[in-house]
Amino acid sequence: MAKKTLKQRKDEAELQMQVAYMNRVTSLLNNMPDFARDSDESKWTSLDTIKNKYTEHDLQDIRERAMDLYYESPAARGLVEMLIAFIIGSDAYITPKDKNEKVKVWWERFWDVNGFDMRMKEFVRRCFRDGEAFLRFFNNKTRDDVPLIRFVEPSRISDPTGTHTFGIETDPDDVENIKRYYLKEGGSIPAEQVIHTKINVDSNVKRGISYFVGICKYLMSYDEWLDDRIRLNKIRTLFSMVIKVTGITPQAFSQKFADSTGTALDGSSRKKLLKPGSVLVATPNIDYDFKSMNIHAPDTAADGRLIELQVGKGTGLTEYVVRADSSNSNYSSTMISEAPMVRIFEAWQDIYAKPFEQIFRKVIEVGMKFGKLPKKTDTDCEINFATLIHRDVKAESEACAIQIQSGLLSKRTASEKLGLNYETEQGRIKEEQDEESQAGFRREGDEE
Repeated sequence: MAKKTLKQRKDEAELQMQVAYMNRVTSLLNNMPDFARDSDESKWTSLDTIKNKYTEHDLQDIRERAMDLYYESPAARGLVEMLIAFIIGSDAYITPKDKNEKVKVWWERFWDVNGFDMRMKEFVRRCFRDGEAFLRFFNNKTRDDVPLIRFVEPSRISDPTGTHTFGIETDPDDVENIKRYYLKEGGSIPAEQVIHTKINVDSNVKRGISYFVGICKYLMSYDEWLDDRIRLNKIRTLFSMVIKVTGITPQAFSQKFADSTGTALDGSSRKKLLKPGSVLVATPNIDYDFKSMNIHAPDTAADGRLIELQVGKGTGLTEYVVRADSSNSNYSSTMISEAPMVRIFEAWQDIYAKPFEQIFRKVIEVGMKFGKLPKKTDTDCEINFATLIHRDVKAESEACAIQIQSGLLSKRTASEKLGLNYETEQGRIKEEQDEESQAGFRREGDEE
């Protein structure tokens, strides 16, 4: 056996020292007295195990709870609907880059047949609520018309055989290369027929996680806090009035009130509550004492705000948006606080632009496949989301006009900055010019 070199002997000695040191540390930790241990040490979780935190069953449970939260919690539903309003809005549209009129007609046909303006909003709603959205393409029955799209419920995507995790078959060497989606009731869907968008997870994670994860605890806590406040107010008014009688027995006094509602367990009489605005006439030997529960909880009023601030921290939305209360805001503070929120909306718009681009590309490819569009049709598009900031229309319009005259800005871009559809507005302008031209021609003829 060859002799070890000096370096090898040195490395072995260092390794033995490290092993001995680790053994001493382990022995020290194992023999640590109880007073030096944390009480919750058994509940600690190693960071390297968090990446597989949610199982398929966990995600199904999260989706069901998120669905209930969306429909039962005004705050949860308000958050999602507000995000849809800012991200998609009422003026979002997609424009083909190819100037061929056939491409425009084909895309508009798809838009109308599938009601895509509403499906864009539903797409975003499903992603925020469920954590993901599966949009499936179907060939139209005539096979020469635009494709049809339908949503697939996330709960249906599951492999009943358990062969493929989370119901998604991927390339063994690349988890992002999707092959097929399996259905819980049996069968599968080729990946090219599905647009799958997931949120709140990394790209190498198969399924998305609901937007409510992380903030649902505080949304529910706020509802519970509000219910507790209602109960507290009821308790404070539990006893509204006490009648003190002197010089006469309670039994004799109760006989004077024909509207008595009954007798309490202790034998005392109960009188119907007075209507608001009633006038009491004091009589001899009778005193009226208005009572309320001596419950003081002034500090709880701030608890609701603190709970909602946690929601604001988790979503990046400003306080007055989360609380639906701008009474304490002014113009300057609102503009400053909106800046981070606007950046968040822009980031979400960038995220959702990707699946919408994929949808457009598939629609155009179907048109080329069936000969409805030229083989070399451009499959790129321009997506215009809701305008996020629209402070001063006059100032913005004047700035755009100056930039256009200086050659720094195109009319199309100026329209987009003002939240307008360039193609639509140009068509309307031409129609108005034609109408004015025809009206002017008729007036000249009438004069003659």
